[in-house]
Amino acid sequence: MNTKSIALVLFLSITLSSFAKTIVSVTPATASVYNVNYKSLETGRVKISIFNERNTMVFSEVLNNVASFNRPYNFSELQAGVYTIVLEGKDGKQIQTITHTVNKPSTFISVKEVASAVKKYQVNVISSTTETVSVRIYNATSDLIHEETMTVNGFSGFIFDLNQIKSNNITFEVSTASGKTERASF
Repeated sequence: MNTKSIALVLFLSITLSSFAKTIVSVTPATASVYNVNYKSLETGRVKISIFNERNTMVFSEVLNNVASFNRPYNFSELQAGVYTIVLEGKDGKQIQTITHTVNKPSTFISVKEVASAVKKYQVNVISSTTETVSVRIYNATSDLIHEETMTVNGFSGFIFDLNQIKSNNITFEVSTASGKTERASF
């Protein structure tokens, strides 16, 4: 081997080993939790900082005497957007970027009279996630005459027989824990 070949092999070995000193990966654990996996050959102090799209720091912490860790970071209280995760240690700075999306439950609520039935009403709820649903029924003077809470996962339909209620004007208020409310008056 000539001197140039030895120098090139030595240069590539040093370059590759310096890139391989620290390995960082960020992977989604759930819709709003991301795992940061950090591995280094040396034990030391690691600063983790998370920045939003406006380059505002939204979280920071320092871990001491670590060579590796796998930590979850919860983004559930953060807005959707692009976030930069910066890890600074003995080997320098590692930067990872993620796109965080906010998945709110999708819910459809329908209240209607049952065809060819007197004072019977159908409430349908379709939800993309498990939802707690509250049904409140009011009479013509806005007095609460019935209240019921149920858990819905997927599609659920309920029939309410109000033949025992003397009021001719009925209002249904159906609301979910995620904040959707529908009102229907008959």
